[in-house]
Amino acid sequence: MNDQVLILLTQIKEEFGEDFFRCSNADRFRAIFNDLSMNKSEYKAIGRLLRDVIAEFDGFTVLCDAKHDKADKALVDKICSQKLSDRVETTRAVGYLAHIAGFKDYKPPSDVTASPKPQSPKPAQKTQTALPPSPAAPKTMRGYLCLEESEWAEAKAHFDAALDLEPEYAPAYVGLLCAELKVTSESEIVNQQVLISENPNFKRAVRFADDEQRTRLEQYNDIIKKRFDEQERAKAYAQLVNVKKLAESAKEKKSNDFRVLAKQFRDLGNYQNASVLASECEEEVRRLVREEELRKVRISPGKIIKFGSYEWRVLDVQNRQALLISKDVTHVYKPYNETYTDVTWESCTLQQWLNRDFLSEFSAQEQSQICLSTIPNEDNQWYGTKGGNQTTDRIFLLSLDEVDYYFGNSGDYRNKRRKKYVNDGNFQLDSDGFYLSNGNDKDRVAKYGKNASWWWLRSPGNGSHFAAYVSSDGYVNVLGNNVIIDFGGVRPALWLNL
Repeated sequence: MNDQVLILLTQIKEEFGEDFFRCSNADRFRAIFNDLSMNKSEYKAIGRLLRDVIAEFDGFTVLCDAKHDKADKALVDKICSQKLSDRVETTRAVGYLAHIAGFKDYKPPSDVTASPKPQSPKPAQKTQTALPPSPAAPKTMRGYLCLEESEWAEAKAHFDAALDLEPEYAPAYVGLLCAELKVTSESEIVNQQVLISENPNFKRAVRFADDEQRTRLEQYNDIIKKRFDEQERAKAYAQLVNVKKLAESAKEKKSNDFRVLAKQFRDLGNYQNASVLASECEEEVRRLVREEELRKVRISPGKIIKFGSYEWRVLDVQNRQALLISKDVTHVYKPYNETYTDVTWESCTLQQWLNRDFLSEFSAQEQSQICLSTIPNEDNQWYGTKGGNQTTDRIFLLSLDEVDYYFGNSGDYRNKRRKKYVNDGNFQLDSDGFYLSNGNDKDRVAKYGKNASWWWLRSPGNGSHFAAYVSSDGYVNVLGNNVIIDFGGVRPALWLNL
């Protein structure tokens, strides 16, 4: 580096004359050089170098008589080690002078780089790498110097001239890209807000670059593309959120609108809470589809419909609400209460399980369709066992009165017609009988899997530690089973908003 500086200074002396360096008046020297800089942009780089040196040495008298083979090494070292105002630009100027002086093998120091502006993370890079040896190198260097001064047209002209000398010179294409993007150095390409992958100059630069420069350029492109994709995702996300709000506030919601929204949110991947919003849209699709299916079915008592994971039998329809009971037994081995004690529907563990564990099997949207119902708990009319307080439940079991009313409405319970089971397997009317049995028994039969199963009612039996049930043959046992019996079946019931 030191010998090269002396060579460059010698070249300047030969080009501008010895008197140029003999000017001992620093102000006079600056004036002369500033005049040159005003007229020719390439002199500005020389000016930076010389003015920085003048700041420390009044004129160049000490160097005027220096010969290449008798260099004052200590003095040159001192010049090169000055803490100049912009050492990067000074080093580039030296490189430029080396090229116009004809030193083709000259390479600027690799450890001199510009201080990067704070930006998003970017690949390791050099502000300006050494230009590969080429007849196009001097013109290319002039182009880069014009970029530093934001002289875009002049820079482009130099790069075009360089390519006239060597059409496959990658650094010149990089320079044209910089001029087109109006950036002062290659390292600023990465900060662009537009994609460069299809830019002709970028494509040619990558095509003709060596491995190191190609890797660097591709890293720029990857970072820009990632940032661009992130911006596009942010824009798409904001638009979809607004569209979702409009769809939710629409007077008539359409399942297809939410189906499209769900897919678009899924396409955003893990951006912010897009996956959560996609799930909400998918749930709304399921809800709207169910509503559409319910409207098509024209819900009426006796119809079988699908809700959640189960099939349900419609028992009643009132004020756009339907009373449903599961078509079959949904769970078995469920005691009415987990301990042997006097209980009511309000305090039994089965009521708690239905309104907690079983309810949780439904989605949030489905749960919002299940009515919070006031449930009367009447006394057992034959044994006088207290039914307890009324409850407020989403899921419940039918009572003795309801299981008679909604399965044929025989009036047997309300009119106190009960029967006794006799040895031949038939029933006969008897005041001491434990059963309600009539032509509707078959309709009350429910299966668990392939086999018929008995199922609990919420009404008390003969005492507060007994609960009524429906047998596997469909007749109603008003005496009941011990509440701790753990092989009972469950047929949940609920009121559903239509």
